[in-house]
Amino acid sequence: MPAYLSPGIYTRETDFSFYVKQISTSAAAMVGITEKGPVNKPVLVTSWEQFINKFGSYINDGYLAYAARAFFDNGGSILYVCRVAHYTDITDKSTLTALNSNMTIADRNATPAPALQINAANPGTWGDRISVKIEDGSLDPANAFNLVVKYKDNIVEVFKDLSMDETSANHVELMINEVSDYITVSDLSPSTGTAEDRPVAGTYQLIGGDNGLTGVTDSDYIGDPSQHTGLYAFDEIDALNLLMVPGVTTVPVINAGITYAENRKDLLFIADTPFMLEPLEVVDFRKGQGTYTHAAFNSSYAALYYPWLEISDPITARKKYIPPCGAVAGCCARSDQKTYVWWAPAGIDRGRIFNAVSVAYKTSRGERDVLYPEGVNVIAVFPDTGINIWGQK
Repeated sequence: MPAYLSPGIYTRETDFSFYVKQISTSAAAMVGITEKGPVNKPVLVTSWEQFINKFGSYINDGYLAYAARAFFDNGGSILYVCRVAHYTDITDKSTLTALNSNMTIADRNATPAPALQINAANPGTWGDRISVKIEDGSLDPANAFNLVVKYKDNIVEVFKDLSMDETSANHVELMINEVSDYITVSDLSPSTGTAEDRPVAGTYQLIGGDNGLTGVTDSDYIGDPSQHTGLYAFDEIDALNLLMVPGVTTVPVINAGITYAENRKDLLFIADTPFMLEPLEVVDFRKGQGTYTHAAFNSSYAALYYPWLEISDPITARKKYIPPCGAVAGCCARSDQKTYVWWAPAGIDRGRIFNAVSVAYKTSRGERDVLYPEGVNVIAVFPDTGINIWGQK
């Protein structure tokens, strides 16, 4: 390299092919209740639009959708989602209480027999809003049939010139299963289906869906390691950094999240405090004192954030409070992208929370001075800088 003897502008070529690509440190995971989606199967979504397509929109039964939206709004881009429902025996997957909507359509023979069973792609009452229309095929109306899928009365998928013959390249199962986002089908006709084995033309509404939420307990969120349910659904996903169970603030679930993070040693569990606690009550909750009798939450693999966020509900436009974990995880991702992984996602820049109106409890400086030494990360509101994460413990 030449020696520069006086100030100036000099060109230096650097070969970046020898540089190791930075590994993403902003992959998050959420466990909770959603409108639809596979149960206890982690699914990667990289945008709010993908989330809606896979798991549906906001629901009254859980906060996961709100937390996911806050995650993406605040800079997150890699999110694994695990939908939960109730098992009568958490150690046995066959005891799942959630049910898929379905409908069985008869064939066109003189003595009708079941021809085609239609099932919603995954469990829940969302599937009761699916209908299918059977009509004669477009290119071969004498032998084939079309199947039109509607969701909420809108056409979402069309499958043309289907066959009931298992040897055909257009066999109904081959053309729809693993392709449709809304339904799966089962051919109930003979293997060499004829034109009369086609399902009868008409419109059919799916029925019988169940969300499987009756009796949901902490165990459904925590899951079982042998069945890879709940928290353990993420066992096979290595590139995770943040874990949340949005809005579920029971002691068993928080302890399970902390233990899971400690055992993995490669991620942080972000815990929410119960809704509408006052500062001293939050300290009691963290330390397991006062009205609480559990052991203190005390782990370098977990972080506790307070208070909840106030938003304008996208469905009702009314005030709504949501747990902060999703927004916090989004800020963590944004901070990693803008700076370095060892810089704290806190303060007026890296800790700025977007798309929230206010917080459930506005802390004073004195209250923050009490909370922060006790290991509680406060989300504070300031006139000039808005809503900010004001802690990094």
